[in-house]
Amino acid sequence: HLPATPEAPGVSGSVSAAVDPIEAEIKAKGLTAPRITPEDIKAAIVSEHFFTAAEAIDGAAAPVAYEFYNPDTGHAIVGYSEHTHVGHLSREKGYVPLPLVKKSSVSVAPLGLLTFCVLVLRNGFTVAGESACASPENFNAEIGRKLAREAAINKLYPLLGYELKTKLANEANRVERIARICNDANAAYCAATGDFSYGTWDNTPEAIKESCRDGVRKHLANPDMTPEDSHAAWMAFKAADGYTYGPVRDEATKQHPCMVPYSELPTAQKAKDHIFRAAVHAANRSL
Repeated sequence: HLPATPEAPGVSGSVSAAVDPIEAEIKAKGLTAPRITPEDIKAAIVSEHFFTAAEAIDGAAAPVAYEFYNPDTGHAIVGYSEHTHVGHLSREKGYVPLPLVKKSSVSVAPLGLLTFCVLVLRNGFTVAGESACASPENFNAEIGRKLAREAAINKLYPLLGYELKTKLANEANRVERIARICNDANAAYCAATGDFSYGTWDNTPEAIKESCRDGVRKHLANPDMTPEDSHAAWMAFKAADGYTYGPVRDEATKQHPCMVPYSELPTAQKAKDHIFRAAVHAANRSL
């Protein structure tokens, strides 16, 4: 048996992590970012269908003879094709054509040595894999089906990978749009209080943009996040970037007056956390 499509490097056709050393290694190394797992492959499949090329051709072949049966009289005409003149007359006279003989139109080899597996996916799409046996003496129907299924499974990984990448890109674009709205709302609020140190999104340094994106992601992942939780998350993000408390905001020295517990923030600064939370959820509902 030979798989009709080569196995992708490092990808097992099995959907069981127990027999997939690459899957086990990924888990052992703690690689937890979104990816296509054997469980995803299994969940995408709703049905599996197996057949050989010979079976497919035989199934499409027309019967070589018909029995034309008249249900009213019980009379039957045997041995005429439905395409013959007699056949058409018989149908016109109330006879019902029923297949009588169906003879195989192909020999077992070589088409009987080519096995197909068709996977029907949840979205209605179909994926096919094939397995061809070079030596008729080695043909085994069960092995042929396993190899054909493996070839079909290997085709699923790039398809689902593309689907996942599209989803991640859409999510990233959504976060970016919400972060822009939140940043500009914060800049407008600060300007209203006399603080003009915050600019619009297009004039904001990348480090501050990423801080805003991080806040958006956290609020989307945890809709019940409070303004106090939001401030704590912001502090943790800034601290990881090397920020410390300073009486005056200075991006060059990474000092910020808001690097204090939420309870110690001035009311005007606490309001920014309320505005940020409201802006995230309002934008998320409207986009």
